Amino acid sequence: MIKKILILTLVCVSLFAYADSDMDGVPNYLDKCPNTPITDLVGPNGCPIKSLSKKSVNHYSVTVGANFGQSNYQLSPRANTYSSSLQAGFYHKAFSMQFSTLYYYTKSTNYNSSGMGDTTLSGYYSFYPVPDLTIQTGAGVILPTYQSSLHNNKTDYLGSIFATYKPNKYSFFGGYTYTIINDTNVDTITYQNTNAFTAGIGYNFSSKFYTSLSYYEANSVYSGVQNLKNISLYMFYSINKHWFTNFTFAAGLNRATSQNYSSIKLGYYF
Repeated sequence: MIKKILILTLVCVSLFAYADSDMDGVPNYLDKCPNTPITDLVGPNGCPIKSLSKKSVNHYSVTVGANFGQSNYQLSPRANTYSSSLQAGFYHKAFSMQFSTLYYYTKSTNYNSSGMGDTTLSGYYSFYPVPDLTIQTGAGVILPTYQSSLHNNKTDYLGSIFATYKPNKYSFFGGYTYTIINDTNVDTITYQNTNAFTAGIGYNFSSKFYTSLSYYEANSVYSGVQNLKNISLYMFYSINKHWFTNFTFAAGLNRATSQNYSSIKLGYYF
């Protein structure tokens, strides 16, 4: 279940950091003309150059990643977890859908384990109430492809809202996610629904390179356990109009959270 929260956190960070609501190939944090028609050819800042009548309305992305985490949880022994992740996205104007899953291998002093992590399916809709402000709402399901040794892993549901304000090269963002945990209580383990909050600041060093620093806090899925807290550094680099890469490093701020987590990903957008 701890993997479930980690997966959800990283998916939200990744989706939030790379979003292209008007589907012009320019991420939201670079896009100075956020509502351009899908038939317009745009420049690096997202503003129209000329119109193309046959430009595709639909776009897609595929991202693969290598991840490493060190944990020292209150309810489990110290462990190192290695994983490979897969994300796929579908984009249609202001609407997007995302699929995410991973395969992990965990090694600790007491046990070794491996298998599929949970799989997340989610949908998002973005709108722009005022210039430079983007609000993104989302809903999704967390499918139990991760097999719990207690056989109590059920489908969970989530809803989220994120806001980004990006004057000039800076971006200020924050978000909230509520997750309904349906797992069955076992012996002394009691599960609870969770609230998660994130906030941070980002900066555009160039049209290709973006970085951000953020704080994240969420309830543990286990009742009676202190909140999960971490601080994370995110970097995004656009190699060209199709290929991009990103890097994440997160450090836990208490014993309930992973001590540290790092991830590097390569993506293709078309």
